[in-house]
Amino acid sequence: MNRQMLKGKLCEKGKTYRDLAALLHKSVTTVSNKMNGVSEFDCAEACLISQWLQLAPHESIDIFLTKNLHKMQEKEA
Repeated sequence: MNRQMLKGKLCEKGKTYRDLAALLHKSVTTVSNKMNGVSEFDCAEACLISQWLQLAPHESIDIFLTKNLHKMQEKEA
């Protein structure tokens, strides 16, 4: 996940972690943990955030999908 890009989009849209927490029905601490890599956003959250921030499809992909998916699959096999 590209956390810096997501943080940039939040700032660009004038949104805060508190706004994001309200959207996801989570605590600000939980959102902060996700934004700082302690835990991850799930697929449903990623979709909701993408719609809320009105991200273009390529922006959502760049933010929420790692560029090393093939390496992750190799580790699981």
